[in-house]
Amino acid sequence: MKPNLKKSSALFDEALSSYQEDLVKIIGKYRFSHHHLSIDEIISEVNLALFKNKEKLLESWGGFCPTKFKQIGYGFTRNTINWTQSRLNNNGYVSKRNNYTFETEDGVSTSFDLACDKADLNEEPQALSSDSNNKCSYILKMIKDYCFILTEQELKILTLKEEGFLQEEIGTKLGITHQAVSAAEISIKEKIVAHLNVDPFEDNSSFKVSEGQKCLKDFFTSYPKFSPKDKSDLIDLIKSSIGQLTGHQISKTFKGGKFTSRQIFAFCAKNGLSPFLKKISNKSYNAKEEDTMIEMVSNGATVEEIVQCFDRDYKSVSSKLSYLSTEGRIPSYPPRSQASLSPEDKKLLKLFKSGHSSAEIAEHVGESNIRSISAKKGNFTKKGLLTYEALEKA
Repeated sequence: MKPNLKKSSALFDEALSSYQEDLVKIIGKYRFSHHHLSIDEIISEVNLALFKNKEKLLESWGGFCPTKFKQIGYGFTRNTINWTQSRLNNNGYVSKRNNYTFETEDGVSTSFDLACDKADLNEEPQALSSDSNNKCSYILKMIKDYCFILTEQELKILTLKEEGFLQEEIGTKLGITHQAVSAAEISIKEKIVAHLNVDPFEDNSSFKVSEGQKCLKDFFTSYPKFSPKDKSDLIDLIKSSIGQLTGHQISKTFKGGKFTSRQIFAFCAKNGLSPFLKKISNKSYNAKEEDTMIEMVSNGATVEEIVQCFDRDYKSVSSKLSYLSTEGRIPSYPPRSQASLSPEDKKLLKLFKSGHSSAEIAEHVGESNIRSISAKKGNFTKKGLLTYEALEKA
């Protein structure tokens, strides 16, 4: 640093040190009470900005100038007040941690105090009463041993709580307030409930307990990893049977079903082997099959007969028939076989075909809800078991 610049820098530092009282006055005048930063924090921001730009300012001034320093200091302070507030307003975390003040019957209260009162943080949460039953102890053990949903602080609080310490005792041990301990306990409960998809502290049904244990087991089950030999063998298998095996078929036969189909697909995608797998065609029916289906419908075949002829699942055939009906290639959706109806539905269908109205049938079968009978009539019509001519009687 040149001697004159070194001297100017020393004068700059001395002026900045003397300018602190003026900073307090400027900030006190232009800083609003709801500003995210305190006066001391804003002073730190201003000092840092001036110190970073010291050399540029001195070069532009041609040396230290007390008058220009005060002008720049004033401008930096005003801008820092506005800029920091605007920047932090766009920060999601800061926007959620505002602690506003409110006038209440007991005087001025902050938003944090009101939240604590509403959540009743001064009472021991029932959620973490670890001596309630063995089920809770089991849940706590699973969470502590295997799960990573808790922070390090929450895990410490959970351990101390299980040992029987009260909130104030836990706060003393960890150096935090008992309100913070209580808030952490509520957070722990919410995380456990969210990850188990059930409230293990309230639901005592045996079904839910068994279901929860199964979910926990599935959640913490570690799937086997591919060894170098597994990778080599799988690559050889796929390359020796190009286009012959699907990922699901490989998962069932390779290494005795050691790996899931998801692992097989992921391995193929990662190693560029996906094109070698057998593709399942999206076009389920060729032109000949469509012609056969149309001919069967024209001959009066039922949906069940068509399903049996094509050896396909019911949903696939039903979707294709609906498509052909929409395209106008068949006059209507074919009827379903009455053999697939329940005895009750067969009885209702027979009454509808006899010309009885929904109200008459409801009275006959002792059904108070006429709408359910009308819904059955619409369902029969949709399936082709009833014609509109048979429903002319109201």
